[in-house]
Amino acid sequence: MKPRALLSTILILCSTVLFAQTLPEENFRQAYFQWIKQFNKQAESYKKAGIQTVSKTSSKLDEDSVLVRSKMSSRIELDTLGRIMLYQDFWRRGRIANELRTSYDNQNRIKTIQFGTGKRKTVYTYEYYNDSLIAAIKGQTKRDAFIYKYTYNSKLELTELAFHKNAKQVKRIEYSYYENGSKKETKVFDKRNKLKQTYSYACGIEESVKNKKDDTSYVCSNTTDLPDGSKQSVTETIDDKGRVTRTVFTYNEKTFYSKYERYNHKNQLESCSESIKRDDFFFSTYTVYKKGKKKYSSTSYSAYDSFENRVSVTKMNDGTFRSSYSSYAYF
Repeated sequence: MKPRALLSTILILCSTVLFAQTLPEENFRQAYFQWIKQFNKQAESYKKAGIQTVSKTSSKLDEDSVLVRSKMSSRIELDTLGRIMLYQDFWRRGRIANELRTSYDNQNRIKTIQFGTGKRKTVYTYEYYNDSLIAAIKGQTKRDAFIYKYTYNSKLELTELAFHKNAKQVKRIEYSYYENGSKKETKVFDKRNKLKQTYSYACGIEESVKNKKDDTSYVCSNTTDLPDGSKQSVTETIDDKGRVTRTVFTYNEKTFYSKYERYNHKNQLESCSESIKRDDFFFSTYTVYKKGKKKYSSTSYSAYDSFENRVSVTKMNDGTFRSSYSSYAYF
């Protein structure tokens, strides 16, 4: 993976984490959709190489780097245009854990995603507002039918997201924005269309605490430039119980450095991940804390092939290692 592409991926993932911490309901089953779109950005490269399948193998090694076990952890089938048609995750003994099947329309947009098989199968059908914005996601399981409806204003800003299950409203979310396009408020309504929660994005947590309303959570996010050329984004959230949590994301595009930290309402560090480029490798650490004390940590060394698949070795907390790499089959 190119360093800039890696950094972009890190930014996407971290922004998703920050977003999910403020309002999980807004994800609305788009994780599969976004992952497929991100992967398909490499479709042209796979097409030129004539690659039919991409298989990832994961291995465990002991403290002396002796192989303990190895298994195929995932497999991807591509069409002749290099797009994902099938993705599978596997358990240790080769049984399928998860499966995604994808189809596309004549404008190269995702048309359907089938998640799971048999009785647990769910089929998502996507309809579009324009070339890229989603107008609706229709889901169908063996027993239930549901739909997510998206509404936009003239600026193409999302103003409403409604969720219906078996023709009955389950939840509705309204969005409002400032003139500069930044989010102002998010209001969540229940199945009876009663306002249940408001998320305000007016910055200033201290001021928000003074003027707090019981049904309102406050979110404030600011990005500043640091002396070394890095940028640091700090997001603070006060929930409906008055507890303040904080996430800090620091990144530098020139040095390919990033760091993500999450603090709980007692200002104790809960988790931290850090990545930096050294020569042709990326060095990463991930640490989990409990009550401010280190509970778990891992260290990874990664490189990327020409198709942006990661080849990595991770040292676990117990001294053992995990490794993964991708292999290819061709048409």
